[in-house]
This record gives sequence, structure tokens and C-alpha cells, in this order.
Amino acid sequence: MRDYIDKLDKELKDFDYIVSEANKHKEAGLELKNKAGASERDLQKAANEFKKAIELMPETHPDSRKLQGLMSETKKALIALRAKNVDGNAVRKTYKDGLIYWDKGKRTEAKEEFQKCLELDPDLTLDETIKAAYYLKQLF
Repeated sequence: MRDYIDKLDKELKDFDYIVSEANKHKEAGLELKNKAGASERDLQKAANEFKKAIELMPETHPDSRKLQGLMSETKKALIALRAKNVDGNAVRKTYKDGLIYWDKGKRTEAKEEFQKCLELDPDLTLDETIKAAYYLKQLF
């Protein structure tokens, strides 16, 4: 009986340690996410901290869902921040060039232009980028 109690005690300590470690990552992520004027790098680091916390936190723990929400919020903030840095005119011009090639039957050139759209706007924040991704899908 004593062995059983010792085993349970060890498992409880292990559980508490894992939750403690997950909370350290959560707190580090919150600090980075809530930092005034958080940069793209800060938000990416925050997302990484939340990811580590999610990996550690047992799914049955009440904070598990909260961590998922924090990760989602951070990713949305990161995409919004990146969207501010997207050169919409360059994306639109590249997309139009891709359409011209597409209409002329020059699929290789069209593919290159559509891929440039995705490089300029990797988070698909502009309609033209989404359309370029659609055309690329048609090519494969």
C-alpha cells in the first residue's frame, strides 16, 4: 500500500512540475504579447512560448483551452502586423502580370508571378494574393 501511495505522490509532483513549466512559458508569452509596441519578432516569440506551454500542459487541465485561445489571438495579431507591411501595389501589379501571362497561355511565367504574390503577402491578407493562390492550385 505504501508503494502505491508513494507512486501516486510522485505522479502528482510530476504533474505539478509539468504544469508549472507550462505556466512559465505561458507567462513569458503573455509578457511578450502584451508588450507595448510589440514587434513582429516579439509576437513570434510569444507564439513559440504558447506553443511550448500547449505541448506541456495536459489537455485535461483547465488552462489548456485558455492557452489555445492565447495562441490564436497572438497569431491574429501577428498576421495583422504583417499585413501593415505588405506592399499592396506591388502585389496587385504582380497579380495583374500573372493574369496577362495566364491569358496568353504562358503558364510558366504566370506561375512565377503568382508565386511572387505569395512571397510578397505570405499571410494572404489581400484578395489578389488569395486569387493568385487559386491560380497556382489550378497549375498543379
